[in-house]
Amino acid sequence: MHNRLLRNALIAFTVADLIPAAVLALTFYPPFVQRLTWHGTGRSVPEVRVACVVSLAALALLFVFRKRLEALLDRLDADVRAAAATEPLDAPAATPRGPYVVLVALAIVIAMVAVALAFASPPQFRAFIAEDGLVEYASSLAWLAAAACALTALSLDSHQFGRKLAFYLPLIALFVFCGGEEISWGQRLLHYQTPAWLASNKQHEINLHDIGSISVNENAFFVFTTLCCLVGPWLLARAPAWRVYLRRLNAPIMDPVVAQVYGIGLAAWVVVGVRFGTLGFSPLSLWGYYTQMDDEIWEFYAALGFCALTALDLAHRLAESRRMRVPASYAQRTAPTLRGASNSSEARNSGRPVHPTPIAAAAPRRRFSEIREQ
Repeated sequence: MHNRLLRNALIAFTVADLIPAAVLALTFYPPFVQRLTWHGTGRSVPEVRVACVVSLAALALLFVFRKRLEALLDRLDADVRAAAATEPLDAPAATPRGPYVVLVALAIVIAMVAVALAFASPPQFRAFIAEDGLVEYASSLAWLAAAACALTALSLDSHQFGRKLAFYLPLIALFVFCGGEEISWGQRLLHYQTPAWLASNKQHEINLHDIGSISVNENAFFVFTTLCCLVGPWLLARAPAWRVYLRRLNAPIMDPVVAQVYGIGLAAWVVVGVRFGTLGFSPLSLWGYYTQMDDEIWEFYAALGFCALTALDLAHRLAESRRMRVPASYAQRTAPTLRGASNSSEARNSGRPVHPTPIAAAAPRRRFSEIREQ
């Protein structure tokens, strides 16, 4: 297999599938089944098995169709490189320092606080991640901030605006939806009752992500977030032609710093999950703790990852607009001088006497009158 991207994807997928393979094997071990749900009933075993089988089947399909995928990726990569070679200066600039420092510092501080509380005081950690607590509201605010940044970036320029809408509108809708879902659309703040049509909600709240299997929903969104906030920025940092191509389509700029922010969150999530024996999105609890001790930490970093993506995209676009903008007053001041210099150069080359243009001759008198008035 010659395509490096597909080869690395297969290796990563194989390593990742070691987890569902191990969990699937453990579902046939009775003591594990008793610990699989919070109440020890084992009723989630069929759902866990289906999720594991689907994950392994996806790897099998990827391996079976690897030659066709390799040919498709090679052809696509060649087309992108040919298109990007025409104007290589379209690549985004370096990461703006201010947003970089703020986002990375915030990710590190929250990770350190979460890990410290998890080991030093589990009750305080539980309060830290509780409903209507600091982490939950911070997650909701991060989602709404991401929507605001994306909406502002959308309004900055109209280049390829149709394609730009196709990229940005789904993201804005997703961010607003996630921000509302995180706090159940303000139900506990406004104290209104859950309608009857949401009776199947497992937490009896006004949201959609708690309907059906919470584990399946969380795992699917985990894959989506990891692709957008870790894999995508990491790959684009190593494929400048693709960055140029996506920039020309006016797609959101995926800064490599997004992968750093989300990577810090993943590290904190793994440490907290191992500490409480609840790592992953399943009803599993090895040490008897609440099964979702680590979930809120990951949800916060998912929101922060997308917030970092849109905030850095906005910072890049603002920097580009400042570089492209020429002050009108500067253009007006320099135009007469440049015109006079051009006329003088032409006269010298033709041997004709040099006569100042009316605009160039008026310039000294205007400056003298301004000095006299001062």
